[in-house]
Amino acid sequence: MPVSKSSKSPPVAAPTVPDATPVPAPAVDAAPAPAELGPSAMDVVEGQFTNLFVGLNDVTQLTKSLQDDLKSLHKSCRLMDKNSRQKKKRPQHPLLVSGELCKFLSTKKNSQMTKADVMKGVSAYIKSNNLQLEEDKRRFKPNKDLCKLFAMPMSAAKNMTFVEINKHVSQHLTKVEVSA
Repeated sequence: MPVSKSSKSPPVAAPTVPDATPVPAPAVDAAPAPAELGPSAMDVVEGQFTNLFVGLNDVTQLTKSLQDDLKSLHKSCRLMDKNSRQKKKRPQHPLLVSGELCKFLSTKKNSQMTKADVMKGVSAYIKSNNLQLEEDKRRFKPNKDLCKLFAMPMSAAKNMTFVEINKHVSQHLTKVEVSA
């Protein structure tokens, strides 16, 4: 076969740099093919990352579970604390009732009643005499007897709430002197 000109190349001259040593080309054939080795270094690293991600996911789930348990425990502690505070209510002590209030409530003179009992008596009077307003049953218009008890002139009588009874009745109640 005839040889073509392109297959033969003219001789190349050596480099003119005096101390230059030729650098050997990297050996490409020196590394074995990936199929010849077991898992490659990349596969090992990827496996380690996968294990770390799985471990982190487990820790995250455990942390969330612990946080939920902590919230639940905190809520139950607050509820128990709230219930225990409600049980610490003090009973009301009987107070000495003034003569005017005794006459109004039809009780014997110099009797002792709790403030709650006095409030119930005044509220019962208001309801029995139909003093509540029709449009708002939480309010009432005091009559002449209530105005006298509350020490307010009839002209100043305005619609009142049941809560306001407390401040007007307080002037008729005094603490009972306890002798030791």
